[in-house]
Amino acid sequence: MTEAALDLLEAAFSAEIESAMTGRPPVIQRKGKLANQLVADGFLISETITLPGRFPVRVTGLALTERGRMAYCTSERVAESQQVE
Repeated sequence: MTEAALDLLEAAFSAEIESAMTGRPPVIQRKGKLANQLVADGFLISETITLPGRFPVRVTGLALTERGRMAYCTSERVAESQQVE
């Protein structure tokens, strides 16, 4: 997997973590060939979330699938960052 693809998966993974901590939507808003390719390959999925309130807001973006989560979490980038010196 390319570095650019891993960057995109990392952004989606970070959005999930941030969502769990702050309540923000767990999606990233990206467009382009790479994002479309990752959706086609099953690593990301297009998702629409409606935020509640007096004036509901719909947020559309990309979220990780289980395949994307596993690809990112088992990548060399994550393995290198978890090595203990």
